[in-house]
Amino acid sequence: MWNLPQGEITFAVVEKPARKLNAVLLFDYGENQATIDMLLEKLNGALKDGGAEHTTETISDVEVQVFEFPKTDGNPYNKLAYFSAESYFVVASDVAVVKAVLERWEGGSDETLAKDEVFAYIFDKCATEDQEPAVKWYLDLIGLVKGGIAMVQGQNPQIGMQAGMALGFLPVLGLDALKGMGGGFDLGVGPYDSVSKTFIYAEQPPTGVMAAFQFPAIAQSPPKWVSADATMYVGLNWNVAEAYLAIESIIDSFVGPGSTAREIEKMATAEDGPQVHLRKDLLDNIEGKLNLVTLSSEEDDEDAEGPKIPAVTFTISLKDATAIKRVLDKASQTDGFPGEITEIEGETVYNLPLDGGQIMSIAVVGSDLAFSTTTSGLEAVIAGEARESLASSEDYKELAKHIPSKTSMMSFSQQDTQMQSAYEALKGGEAFNVEGFDLSKLPDFEALMKYAKPTATYCIPDENGTLFVGFSLADE
Repeated sequence: MWNLPQGEITFAVVEKPARKLNAVLLFDYGENQATIDMLLEKLNGALKDGGAEHTTETISDVEVQVFEFPKTDGNPYNKLAYFSAESYFVVASDVAVVKAVLERWEGGSDETLAKDEVFAYIFDKCATEDQEPAVKWYLDLIGLVKGGIAMVQGQNPQIGMQAGMALGFLPVLGLDALKGMGGGFDLGVGPYDSVSKTFIYAEQPPTGVMAAFQFPAIAQSPPKWVSADATMYVGLNWNVAEAYLAIESIIDSFVGPGSTAREIEKMATAEDGPQVHLRKDLLDNIEGKLNLVTLSSEEDDEDAEGPKIPAVTFTISLKDATAIKRVLDKASQTDGFPGEITEIEGETVYNLPLDGGQIMSIAVVGSDLAFSTTTSGLEAVIAGEARESLASSEDYKELAKHIPSKTSMMSFSQQDTQMQSAYEALKGGEAFNVEGFDLSKLPDFEALMKYAKPTATYCIPDENGTLFVGFSLADE
């Protein structure tokens, strides 16, 4: 059965007929005509035994098998239609879908997804070495939502009317600008062992919710304090000021102009509060360059209760570090402040309790606001330079050769250290047990390490959206 497909496999959800979403599956069975005939004969018998009425239709000179089940309340799907032709098998949840496929079978129609401008643009951006990816996907999210709502309106007008009203908020939220997204995956292309690309097509400039996610491209690399044994590093440049304005605008559009600013002012002047103004004291002093680092090691606290929190260190660049120091100092002096204040190398550190007896350490270090779930993580930021930095490691430098000079986001990941704990849990039966399989007989993880290569991901802006690329490199 699994050997039946011999080439292309395609699955799609389409709005055919109007106001109804239907599914269609197509695959190339190659030279397996005898096998497909045998399986279809068994399928026909099973469907008839299940109460389906069998008829045939001829569409574009192709005989289509149609099975119709008795209708049930609340279920709009009671048909199955399929055909096989030219070594392809096509099955759909409605005859209208099969008809649409056959009308385009010879490739002469202008009404195809391949000729859609958004689709074509996305896959032009997602090509690697000037070739289409081996695996590709596409989603018109807004179109899918609209099609689903139209279908609900036809089945249940009352609920459909309420859902239809929700569509009216799409322009307010800026989501109507999202025209489509898609991507592809390849193995062994050019310098890559594996490469995946995703493009989000959105009309510019962004508005509403979309405006809160603006990430200008800048030159970036791991700071010197990030050590080479980091399991993951993420660098991100976020336009925090525009994000705040976007969120404020959305809230005000629902509750009235100026409402957000007045509420923030009220919170800042409350006698029982920290006397901190969210925008003026905090957000206006944040620049937006973020660094996130995870380590495989954990704080050496065997007495900590509950699950360990991963060793994570996070920094965000500041416009005015002195102003943020004042905010932290002011907050720490309020009644009921839950943390403790300590010092590391002359830097004031605020330790806040977390579940399981662990802590979150916070400090202003140079021009960054730093957070860490381990003392050693914060010490690394304060020290400013690791003994062996990630940026100077050979694994990172090789991957960095294939990353653009300016990015909105970039990341590095050591797949072996990330996968090992999950694999060991699987082998030890801690993750789940599969009846009939002795997972303890799986090979040791060392046998698989050569397949767990370091990977990099980056994101760059485009005049019509955003491109995400993730890859690992082939062995030389």
